[in-house]
Amino acid sequence: SCGVFSEQVSLQTSRCDVCEAGSALGEALASADIVVVSDLLYSVEVGEAVGRHLGAWARKNGQKLVLTDGGRSGSQRFLEVFASEFGSPSRFEQVPIPSWASQRNDLFDGERTSTVGLLRY
Repeated sequence: SCGVFSEQVSLQTSRCDVCEAGSALGEALASADIVVVSDLLYSVEVGEAVGRHLGAWARKNGQKLVLTDGGRSGSQRFLEVFASEFGSPSRFEQVPIPSWASQRNDLFDGERTSTVGLLRY
């Protein structure tokens, strides 16, 4: 077990196309207390869309966002747009992958990795 939750915690997942105009992401974020995103920034287009939505959400709500990135092609664009929307600089800090994590090889090239970028904002 990685954590302990009280009986008052509920978990909800949402699936939507973040690049689609009028994305359902805004609606899903409206009721979120915390958002967890991992290894999603696969393209510049996705990085920009995710940065726009999450930067605005974090600025407006002051809620918690946990986002990790494996160094994908949309990472830099995400940081630029997120920082602009949030109103403050952001960066990825390389942190060790926990020893309990079963997947330590990149899904695309199979390369073994020991760190992941953790969003700091």
